[in-house]
Amino acid sequence: MCAGTPLPPSACDDGNPVTDDVCERGFGCLHCRAPELAQLRVRHGRDGDAIKARGAMPADAAGTFDAAAEPLSLLVEDGATTLFRTTLPVGALAANPTATPFEYRDRKGVNGPVRSLRIQIRSRGLKWSVQTGGGSIATAGVTGIDARLVIGDACFTSSVPCLAASSGVTCR
Repeated sequence: MCAGTPLPPSACDDGNPVTDDVCERGFGCLHCRAPELAQLRVRHGRDGDAIKARGAMPADAAGTFDAAAEPLSLLVEDGATTLFRTTLPVGALAANPTATPFEYRDRKGVNGPVRSLRIQIRSRGLKWSVQTGGGSIATAGVTGIDARLVIGDACFTSSVPCLAASSGVTCR
């Protein structure tokens, strides 16, 4: 388990070349698949910093988790530095009657920094998007990030380069 000092990735290696194996504090060993991160933006504003991100997961990812019955965590890291980390509890994502989109909305941020999170199940894969607000996200010197979405035991990680702007960073 990854309590205190993180274990090296080799300690979590499951031998599967398709997964990125990582030891994440609070989760233990994670075996993450690589989804597509279309874009992640951090904007600095008067009312705090905000993240907008969207991406896609492979079609077979839908069978690896139950979005309505498992906790969901979003982590944004710059190497060993955690820039943003939040967890939505079990039951936070609500499904429509066909259980194809799962959605969380908290526009005013009463329950934390996530304003909206959506997972849409489609025939060619899953689309996801998230918006956060409030808080402070240090982006000075950030040239690349790892965006990690953890749903129950399923993990998806994208590593992408970032470009700095006066209002924050854009990563894709």
